Amino acid sequence: MNETALHPEVAAIVRFLLEHFPSTVYVNEVPQDFKVPSVYVPPLTSFGGGAFSLSTYSKSYTLNLKLFHNNQPLAVSVAQSLHDECERNRMYLPMIDDNGEEIDNFVRISSIDVRPGDGLSSTMVFQWSSNYQYVRPDYVNIENFTLEGGMKSE
Repeated sequence: MNETALHPEVAAIVRFLLEHFPSTVYVNEVPQDFKVPSVYVPPLTSFGGGAFSLSTYSKSYTLNLKLFHNNQPLAVSVAQSLHDECERNRMYLPMIDDNGEEIDNFVRISSIDVRPGDGLSSTMVFQWSSNYQYVRPDYVNIENFTLEGGMKSE
């Protein structure tokens, strides 16, 4: 796998796929003499989903992974079995740290589409949404204050 850093959710998806489909991984580009079986990880597509709450916002993501195998029917069959395996996990895939170890967090995939590709490939389209904290300005907390005056009298 290239040393290109992957988006955290993409890394979780790729790790899950590699556990069930050992193969070569290509990130951002496929060489002319690519190996099969292999997985191509293109750049991620995202769009804003607006405010999720008063302190968080949402972004939706789409990842179009391409699986290469000895022929197209086999590539589609493998993609279908990977889709089924993800479904068996209730579409929850464990997140990983920088060393590839699972952490106590998950990405929930909202949908997966499997499509025949061209030549020796199939395409798996993963979609999910993630929530992020807004940047919060630092404020100095008030520790003591004095209230002068009293109740307003008529």
